[in-house]
Amino acid sequence: MAALSIERWASKYQVVVNDNEFNGPNPTNINWSSIGLTKNIYIQNTGRNDATYGVSVTGVVRQKLPRESRGFTISRKLLDLDGNELKSNSIRQGDTIIVQLSGSVKNNSQLSNWDEVQAMVIDLLPAGFEIEAANLSDYKMHHSETDKAFVKGRDDRYVAALNFSENGEFYVTYLVRAVTKGNFVFPAPYIENMYRPDRYARGEISRIEIKE
Repeated sequence: MAALSIERWASKYQVVVNDNEFNGPNPTNINWSSIGLTKNIYIQNTGRNDATYGVSVTGVVRQKLPRESRGFTISRKLLDLDGNELKSNSIRQGDTIIVQLSGSVKNNSQLSNWDEVQAMVIDLLPAGFEIEAANLSDYKMHHSETDKAFVKGRDDRYVAALNFSENGEFYVTYLVRAVTKGNFVFPAPYIENMYRPDRYARGEISRIEIKE
């Protein structure tokens, strides 16, 4: 969806957008589709006062985003309560499983000149799951849990802030419960340097089925 916002710098403005006239003094917000704008847009200030405009575009990418590594790597595994990787992408309704996110700062990534890298890990939940616990210190994993500056299990995602050195690895885990049967997309896990947003990594999108 695209929208046009016309603001005023003076007491009154008069602007024509693709043969449609709009007048101030109050700001005007226009949904492009409401006036039949599908391709080119033409804006003309026909008044005596200055006016400014801004265009905002929102939407959802139609194609699946590929795996990408720009300074980081990240991957996800689904484990049983003993820490063993699940052999199937199908689980039963009511079961709990462990989600493990792991990765590293890539060698020679030039993330920063600091000794420590601060990054945010985000893992969106499939629709059929709920987070039971965001910290799993009581479970024995094959890897020790990375220290977290912040961690939160939200309704739709797991979020953790990590501090680790360059060329360091990370392992974080959280517990989820399968609550709704169905076949769901598991969005790709994501990590981003909090002070260098151009340094990030996106993992693989997967699917998981919840059965009765």
